[in-house]
Amino acid sequence: MKAIYFADPFNDIEEEKITLQKKLKNAGLDLDIITTSNPPWDEQFDVLFFDWGGMSVGNSMLEHFCEHWIDDAREHPSRIYIMASMFTKNAMEDLRGYEEREIEEFPKNIFMSVEEAIPFLKELLITK
Repeated sequence: MKAIYFADPFNDIEEEKITLQKKLKNAGLDLDIITTSNPPWDEQFDVLFFDWGGMSVGNSMLEHFCEHWIDDAREHPSRIYIMASMFTKNAMEDLRGYEEREIEEFPKNIFMSVEEAIPFLKELLITK
């Protein structure tokens, strides 16, 4: 299973990845995760952890990335998209609320937190 941690470069993404891996390991999941601060638009992956925080203040990068991942989640329903920070979760929830008002179904393969995704990840790893 290929997992990517996509985060803004103002954070120590290697340190954040280690923290994430510890959280997953405590839940019984051992996942090798690749880190990047460059948008993995053309990457093949099974799981994307998305954490874009500080760099979005004063611009629309976070909203743009969220919109892209929503479209990508629709096109790739077998992929898992996990919001890995509160800031990113809030931005995605804002877009989810907008879409629900527009009567467009929000992709079921987008999870608003790591904790929310853990049961699904466990099930996914058992079936692979």
